[in-house]
Parts: sequence; structure tokens; C-alpha cells
Amino acid sequence: MSRVESPKKTPSPGGPRTTRPRPGSRSGSGPQSARTIGADLERRRLEHRARRLERVLDVLRRRADALGADAPPGLKAALSDFSADLRQARIDLAPPSRVVPAPEGSATVAHAH
Repeated sequence: MSRVESPKKTPSPGGPRTTRPRPGSRSGSGPQSARTIGADLERRRLEHRARRLERVLDVLRRRADALGADAPPGLKAALSDFSADLRQARIDLAPPSRVVPAPEGSATVAHAH
């Protein structure tokens, strides 16, 4: 049997290959360096959502003020719903805390792990 030799590896013309940082990894230090691209995108999405909700609420409040007592129930409901959405977006944007508030009426405070 004849032996088949594998082709020899030749060095690349540009010299030894250097490794590139992986996508999503960041150089540097600080809290930003620990976040992933996904976390950054999620934060930007939530910030954008909060800004949109603020704009919508501004317009709805002006409309409600202009109508005064004649504001339809749907406008009041929309104000309430958009306000709740904005509150939730701000909660989602807040840095995570170690203490989770207990449900209303409960005397204990649960700690997140």
C-alpha cells in the first residue's frame, strides 16, 4: 500500500493569524463591558418604547385637558393604559435590585437570588 501524504501547511502571507474579539464581547472595564449585544439592544428597545409612550401620553393629556369634563371614557381609559405601560417600561429599565417588593397587603419582603 502506498502512503498518502497530506498537504503541508504553509504560513499565511500576512504572518501569523491573530484572533479577533468575538462579536458581543467588549474590551475595557466597567459595567458596560459585562453586557452583551442582546442586553444592549433590549435596553435601547425599552428606552425607545418609553420615549414613544411619553409622547403619546403628552398628546392624550393635552386632548383630555382641551376637552375637560367632556373627555370620553375611552380617552380616560387610554390615558390609564398608556400610563401603566410607561410605568412598566421604566421598571424594566431600572437597574435590577436585590429586594423585590412584596405584594400589597403582605407584611414580608422577598429577596431575589
